[in-house]
Amino acid sequence: MTLDNVHKRLLDNLKTGVVLLDSELRLKYINMEAEHLLAVSDTKANNQFIGDLFLDAEEDIQDMRIALEKNISITKRMTELHLKHERSILVDYTINPFEDEGELSALLELSSLEH
Repeated sequence: MTLDNVHKRLLDNLKTGVVLLDSELRLKYINMEAEHLLAVSDTKANNQFIGDLFLDAEEDIQDMRIALEKNISITKRMTELHLKHERSILVDYTINPFEDEGELSALLELSSLEH
């Protein structure tokens, strides 16, 4: 098993949703828990703007943009996100910007508060 496969298996076994975003907030990777929370497959989500998954999420999208622009981590607690599939999820989320080989990206972590 290659190291990439090990990393993917580790991410897919987390109970936290993990989403990799580019500088334009387009999805580059989504683990299995994030697929479940956001009701979207990795294939369908690839290169999709994160805002296209939600209704009425302008404030959250703006916070994500600010995190990227200022290179700061932002955590929001007990946030209700309204999915386009007529479902809402209650989550804590953190967006962590980082640079990789000169490219700005962000890691979005989603923790469900619904048990």
